[in-house]
Amino acid sequence: MKNRIKTKVIKIISGNKVTGLTVQVADTQRKREKGLMFVGKLPENEGMLFVFSEEIYGGFWMKNT
Repeated sequence: MKNRIKTKVIKIISGNKVTGLTVQVADTQRKREKGLMFVGKLPENEGMLFVFSEEIYGGFWMKNT
């Protein structure tokens, strides 16, 4: 069975404005490493949520996005 990535809808609240985002959940090392590589275009208000089991410091760089 293929390792499918799950999606979730999250809400971002800023003052009185609420924005719904549909995100792919990258909750394993393999999914985080692949990220959004080779995704040429995302619809508005879609993206990826990176989940880590502990606090991390650093940045992101994604090849081929």
